[in-house]
Amino acid sequence: MSRIANGTGLDLSFRRVYWYTDRPDGQLFDEQLVRSAVEGEETWALLERDLRRLAEWQSCETVLIACDDERILPAIDDAQLRGLSVVMLTDEGVLDFSLLRQEDPEWALLLSQADRRLTVRPEDLSDLKPLPNGEDRGADAQSAGREHNATIEEVVRSWWGSQSEESREELRVALAQSTGIPQEVDRELLLQSRERFVRPLSFLEKKQMRSCLRGIAGGDSADSQSSASG
Repeated sequence: MSRIANGTGLDLSFRRVYWYTDRPDGQLFDEQLVRSAVEGEETWALLERDLRRLAEWQSCETVLIACDDERILPAIDDAQLRGLSVVMLTDEGVLDFSLLRQEDPEWALLLSQADRRLTVRPEDLSDLKPLPNGEDRGADAQSAGREHNATIEEVVRSWWGSQSEESREELRVALAQSTGIPQEVDRELLLQSRERFVRPLSFLEKKQMRSCLRGIAGGDSADSQSSASG
């Protein structure tokens, strides 16, 4: 990660990594601390608490944050007012910021608050993981992409199936009247997807999730009308 940062002109020397999760894997790494959320506690709140403490005690000059939950925005603002420089880790979606603001306004707002943004492409992450001789990284990535898309569709279909017909109809109307997804629905699907992948979705995965919801809602509506006509 330091190499990727330095390649973009960011001079970052990592002192420690804080990993926030509700599913600790029990592994041990040097200079990495795991913050485990207990029942009823959210990981973003743990990050917010640590960020406020770092700023209050002036423990460092710069923090690199990988989080897409806009609820940490007040803590970032407070840290910056105390002199801390905030760098947000993002994916390639930020390269078209106008589109990002339309499709994911909360994420765009969070990124706009940062002093700098460090964009990491999928191939950058792949390059950090050496593969055994003879393995095709491109084929491996394509296979993983198909699996991820299938998992996203499974999450969306499961959520859609849990909704009442009245809620489905309200959502169909909302989707027909807007190019976006209602915020409360979007957040719920992102949360369920994050729990399934044990990480936040990338920008492209978010687009896939929202497109999948539109497809399922539209297809379900067409099936209902066909059944009624029959």
